[in-house]
Amino acid sequence: MKKKILIVEDEAIVAERVRRVLEREGYEVVGIAFTMEEAVELAEEKFPDIAIIDVVLKKGDGIKAAEKIMKELKIPVIFMTAYSDTEILEKALKTQPYAYILKPFEEKQLLGLVKVSLARVESERKLEKLKRLFEFLNLSRERIMKTQDVREIALRLCHEVAPRFFKYCGLMLFEQNQPKHWETELGKFKDEFEAAIKDGKLPQCIIQGGDEVEFLRDRREICKQCPLKKICGESGALLLRFRGKENLHGAMFLAPPGDWEDEEILRYLKGFSQDISLSLESINIEKERKQALLSLENYLSFLKALFSSMKEMVFAFDENMNLTFVHSPEEGFLIKEKEKIIGKKPHGLLPPEIAENFQKAFEENRKGKVQYYEYELEMGGKKRWFAVSQSPLIMGDKFAGALAIVRDITAKKELEIQLRERERKYRTLFENVPVGIYRTTPEGRIVEANPAFIKILGYDKEEIERMNASRLFLNPRQREAWRNRLEEKGVLEGEYQLKRKDGKIIWVRDVARVSHQHGKTFYEGAIQDISEIKEKEQELSKSILKLRRLFGETVTALGAMVEMKDPYTSGHQIRVAQLAVAIAMEMGFKGEDLEFMRVAGLLHDIGKLAIPSEILVKPGKLLPQEMELVKLHPGISYDILSQIDFPWPVADVVLQHHERPDGSGYPRGLKGHEIMKEAKILAVADVVESISSHRPYRPALGIDKALEEIKRGRGTLYDAAVVDATLRVFERGFRFETSSFTPGRPINNRRPL
Repeated sequence: MKKKILIVEDEAIVAERVRRVLEREGYEVVGIAFTMEEAVELAEEKFPDIAIIDVVLKKGDGIKAAEKIMKELKIPVIFMTAYSDTEILEKALKTQPYAYILKPFEEKQLLGLVKVSLARVESERKLEKLKRLFEFLNLSRERIMKTQDVREIALRLCHEVAPRFFKYCGLMLFEQNQPKHWETELGKFKDEFEAAIKDGKLPQCIIQGGDEVEFLRDRREICKQCPLKKICGESGALLLRFRGKENLHGAMFLAPPGDWEDEEILRYLKGFSQDISLSLESINIEKERKQALLSLENYLSFLKALFSSMKEMVFAFDENMNLTFVHSPEEGFLIKEKEKIIGKKPHGLLPPEIAENFQKAFEENRKGKVQYYEYELEMGGKKRWFAVSQSPLIMGDKFAGALAIVRDITAKKELEIQLRERERKYRTLFENVPVGIYRTTPEGRIVEANPAFIKILGYDKEEIERMNASRLFLNPRQREAWRNRLEEKGVLEGEYQLKRKDGKIIWVRDVARVSHQHGKTFYEGAIQDISEIKEKEQELSKSILKLRRLFGETVTALGAMVEMKDPYTSGHQIRVAQLAVAIAMEMGFKGEDLEFMRVAGLLHDIGKLAIPSEILVKPGKLLPQEMELVKLHPGISYDILSQIDFPWPVADVVLQHHERPDGSGYPRGLKGHEIMKEAKILAVADVVESISSHRPYRPALGIDKALEEIKRGRGTLYDAAVVDATLRVFERGFRFETSSFTPGRPINNRRPL
């Protein structure tokens, strides 16, 4: 790249001569200024590498122009003058120009001064770049050592450190080679860059490049769609890749103020990139590996500051394997009197087998390779384990020694031993538990099965391992249905049938779950052969069915006994039971609660067995003493029914079916909530059926009269909710179906209890 020079000379002939001389030598003259204002304007626009300025200008002061260009723009100046006035020269020299030349001049003299000045400029600028670089590196490492969180590292590097030294910065963290988090200081390019990353438009230079550090310019085919295209196009950008053993941990873009495409700068940044990679890897996998690629002589003070906050032990060796630096966070632990061991070799410090490990790693370090190894020590009667990350130290291009970072991993090793012992116990339990334990893939391949599982199904281990689980089901589609339910719920418990090798069908109880391990899905579960239990359940069901039938027939017989004594009210209890069940259904009763209402309805008047028949069938009005006898029947019913072990409080409901909400009922004069809900239903059903049916002392009055009666007594004689439900039942077309008992036959076509 040509060096750019600005000429500030108001004598056109002299300016043209200088231009020709410089361009013939291969320099680029970015402009010729004739005034101070033109000089400053051209310097700001073209930013030359050096400016040649005449001390005295006809329009303006050349010295003032030089001061402005040097101080504000940091552009070095060579003064050119025909004056030998001491005062002018002293004033010019105070501005500290790089050189000055008197007119008239020889071409060789001019070119020599330009060449020397440009070399000085280049040297000083490179020195300034290196100074800024070292400040950046030191400050970055200081921030990194203060945190163990990768996102905190990204935050500090991008927002605290980089903006002090670079125009733009972007830092991305990766998981599985995909960006998961980023921090940016990109100014006007920020939104465009972050939108591109969110859309998956990752800069291709990250993926296609291989080196840890690369200087980028917008001059490649892959840059066309890159979100960093404009940044690289300004003055180039530095790309640092943070690579682990297998994955890319992250990448960092830095846009320097000027051209930083320099091998030495890139080499230092490469060391920095490797250091960051090591820090990120140690955090991500909880193994802190530190690789120092710093010159021992130039960076010893930095290493001491860096390692002072580390929990690991650090050893630095020169190229002859002599110990030059030691850091131990725990004085007296493993290392005593550090000063006395400096300068010694590992074989004089460590047990032979450990020193041998170091020797082998050191030889690999000479080849530029990082080595990792572990060793075990007996200390104070207790074993301790250590992990070592041993890295080469490079000074310039030469091997300068090695850096060993030693970490105490005793707790980790002891945990591994405990885990192995737990695994052994688990395996023993797995092999000997009498329950069949299995693991399959979602597709049905049996990955693992214990001996109990194999025994339950009658196969040998090799057959099970080759078999698909769907073959164990009676129908392969049953396994698919089981899989769908398991995927939906995550955990599934159930009973189903399987087919043994010998063709026998067995019942099993299965408790299964969906398990995710290392990115794969498995179905795990335990089965138990419950075939015998199922057979006994079937036998028990048959016995219960017989008992329910016998119970139903007994209830039917008891109800029939009452009607045999009072033939004039034949069918009353059946019809009361029908209506009571219909009302209960309307009020939300279900299942066994409806059966409860039916039984209570069928038996509610059983106490009338103790009432003289001539009273029950008397055609006229009962005398007071006769009525008192009739009122005894709820209590008598209670005495009879309480001797029977019903699954419901039948006796209590029957006892209360003549109680009324206002307290006017009998036998105990209960009120409101003191009366059971079932008794309130039975009371309304009893009244409706009685009024609507024939009695010895009057003809049937019909359903309408019966409903008028319960409406009249709603809330006083009869529960309001029950009355409302009864009215809805009749509105829907309820009709009494059966008029009398038929011994030995179910009522309402229902199965007997």
